Amino acid sequence: PLMAAESFFKANDMENAAEMYERAGVPVNAAGLFDRIGQKERAALNFERAGRLYEAGRRYYEMERFDKAIEVLQRLPDSDDHFLEATMIVGEILKAKGFVDLAIDKYRKVLAGAPVDQFTVEFRYRLARILMERGDWSEAEKYLKEVAGGDLHYKDIQALLDEVKRKIAEP
Repeated sequence: PLMAAESFFKANDMENAAEMYERAGVPVNAAGLFDRIGQKERAALNFERAGRLYEAGRRYYEMERFDKAIEVLQRLPDSDDHFLEATMIVGEILKAKGFVDLAIDKYRKVLAGAPVDQFTVEFRYRLARILMERGDWSEAEKYLKEVAGGDLHYKDIQALLDEVKRKIAEP
């Protein structure tokens, strides 16, 4: 199957090449080709087989297979280069499914002791937004101030800080 896969690939027959790579046990090649031709389900499955959990989880998320996305993304080790993005996706899914407390816990764990930098500023922003939706104005303000301290012009940070200050000042 591997030689057939390479022949199909050279002939620009990506669908058959992907099939043959899958049969030959080369899931990363199969995944890339399935992804290229729009077969996200098979791409995700092969990325998962290849141990490329972030890529697999991201595809499941894009297909709105949220439970599967969570299952795959939560297997990513903390040391993975895509750990923060994966955690953000899991947090968004949890929030969308109504598990707001779990989403908040997920974001808090990532931010515990983490510096305000380009990788964590979006977590702080999203956590602050969730806290605002819950009416936790003081804690939301804390995270918004951290975002503003890192980037005073980040998204709508000024408007959010003004809103939070108004809410805290209300009797």
